[in-house]
Amino acid sequence: MRKLTANDKPDERERITLAEAEAMLPTPEGKRSAAVFEHGTLQVKLYAGTAVTSHSFDWEALTGLGTEARLSQLCRWVEDAYAAGRAFGLRLPGVEIAPNVGPGHRQRCLTALALFDERASNG
Repeated sequence: MRKLTANDKPDERERITLAEAEAMLPTPEGKRSAAVFEHGTLQVKLYAGTAVTSHSFDWEALTGLGTEARLSQLCRWVEDAYAAGRAFGLRLPGVEIAPNVGPGHRQRCLTALALFDERASNG
């Protein structure tokens, strides 16, 4: 596996894990962070004074990817966050699922990804 940098972004051939994305982030002492790729750059959300990391996985953050590649990357991040016991939310066109944890939340997010219809969401 190659080392990732903050300038890297996923493309049609490569998916990155949530852990790999987090490893690219500078994390100030005592703060937690969350990362998404937005418009080709890594966006960071820092939380001071809390032990809770919340991720928001956003369809619009994966510009430059096709529909299936976006769905695949979002699915991977949902699975990674669930496996790590982290809170996460999901934003798709026409769908917003607030951050939460647990198997029911995972299933709700995966179902939204599986049923996603780009044509219907565009009007």
